[in-house]
Amino acid sequence: MVGLFLVSSRTHDVSIPSGWDKVVHVGAYSVLGVLALRAFHGGLHRITPLRAFGAVLLTVGYGVLDELQQGRVVGRHASALDWAADVAGAALAVAFLGALVALRVRRKGIARSRAIEGEP
Repeated sequence: MVGLFLVSSRTHDVSIPSGWDKVVHVGAYSVLGVLALRAFHGGLHRITPLRAFGAVLLTVGYGVLDELQQGRVVGRHASALDWAADVAGAALAVAFLGALVALRVRRKGIARSRAIEGEP
C-alpha cells in the first residue's frame, strides 16, 4: 500500500501508453488483493468466502482512497475507470486464488480418502 501511495502521490503521470494504465491498475490491485487475503487468512491453506470478501473490500476501499488522493495531486486526476480496474484486479485475483486453493484442498482430500480405502 505504501508503494502504491508513493507512486500515486507523484505530481505527474508516469508515462504509460493509453489504455495500458488499466492493465497496470489490474495488476497492482491483483497483488494487493492476494496480499490482503493472505493477511486476513494467516496463510493460503483454506480460503473462506467471508475472508475473501473482506480482502476484496479492503483492497477496493483502499482503491477509493487512492483515487481520491490522486485527485488532490497537481497534474493527476481521480478516475472511476481506474477504480473499476482496481476492483476487477482485486476480485479476479482473490477469486482465482480461492478456486486454486479449493481445488488443491479437494485433490488432497480425494488422495487422502483413497489412501485410507487402500486404492492406488
